[in-house]
Amino acid sequence: EKSSERRHQRNSYKKMIADALEEHRELNSIYIKSLQKQFCISDQVHKEITDQLLNSDEKFKSDVLSLIQQIKSLLDLQASIYTDKSREISFLIYTIENEYNIKLYDLFKLLNVIYKDNKKELDSSINILRNKNMILDPKFDKNSIDFMDNSISDSLYKLIIQSTSVNNNVIVDNNKEIIRGLLNHKSIPIATSALLKFKDYKEESLPESVLERFESLKEDNDISDLLDKIMNNFNKITNYDKMMYLHNIPVFKSIKFRELNLLAHSAKILSFKANEYIVKQGGMGDTLFIIISGNVNVEVGAVVVNQLGDKDYFGEIALLGDSPRTASVKSVSDVQTLTLSKDSFKTFIYENPSISVQLMKEIIHKLLNNTGQRGFSSSSIYSDK
Repeated sequence: EKSSERRHQRNSYKKMIADALEEHRELNSIYIKSLQKQFCISDQVHKEITDQLLNSDEKFKSDVLSLIQQIKSLLDLQASIYTDKSREISFLIYTIENEYNIKLYDLFKLLNVIYKDNKKELDSSINILRNKNMILDPKFDKNSIDFMDNSISDSLYKLIIQSTSVNNNVIVDNNKEIIRGLLNHKSIPIATSALLKFKDYKEESLPESVLERFESLKEDNDISDLLDKIMNNFNKITNYDKMMYLHNIPVFKSIKFRELNLLAHSAKILSFKANEYIVKQGGMGDTLFIIISGNVNVEVGAVVVNQLGDKDYFGEIALLGDSPRTASVKSVSDVQTLTLSKDSFKTFIYENPSISVQLMKEIIHKLLNNTGQRGFSSSSIYSDK
């Protein structure tokens, strides 16, 4: 009876681990320990079970190797893109980075279950891969991950070496061919971000295969709006455009794609005629403005102290504080802006509290730079140049 019970416990535990690996569910060490306790599974038996799963079922091994290959392809892709400093290419690179981090998360979720007794070594590996281009610790070599299956350790080590030497040495100063290829990328966010850049190639028409693919995705309103804009040459701002404009603001550069999408849905478009005051000195601020097109003057009193244009932004301090505006901003020409209100932003940071800390750091850094370099000018906070 004991023998039968032990087999049942072992088989039940094995099935739960196998199902979790199959579904790529997260299994942290605390949860695994609780499962071991529930089914009376020792560390040795756990290792035997995961070894069996890895060696007897090639699917788990192939899942790990497939993820490593996908991560490698994303590194190769990023290195192949010419950084022309446009918003579109910056956003595309950000989207590739986001996909890279998702795949990296999935990879180490699997590895942490299979090799749960080697957490320290796994943490070192993922830290290197997260912080690409870092100098490789001399203490880290292939022997550091020799507890893995040989095919996995070989592939992972090659990936780690590649990540520490990623360098953008692109000679061709045109991304047109890459963008055309990315329209068929299996990652929908990457393909859609490529579509944002493709709209600049006005003489180009979308290939039929790409049209069919995006037509099948038209249930997604954001993608549908972007496709309509490109197909019909509409002059409208889609949610993907809003994401791109928000990403251009330093404080939002590192938030996740999904979070940026939610934030973009809260942002509004406001337009102003020439010679119209957008904000007035002394008034209470409650909105961040990102300039999409046009130019504005920054005035302190009656004196113009700065001029802002495309890619500039102002009013970020208003998102966190209740202080009066320290300068007026007046349109020089017709101006189109993307705006984010304090209420919308507060709702967002309540759900993502780390963003508020990041914004505070950005504002303090800007104020310190302004004070140290040319004496504090209240208007200087309105420019990121």
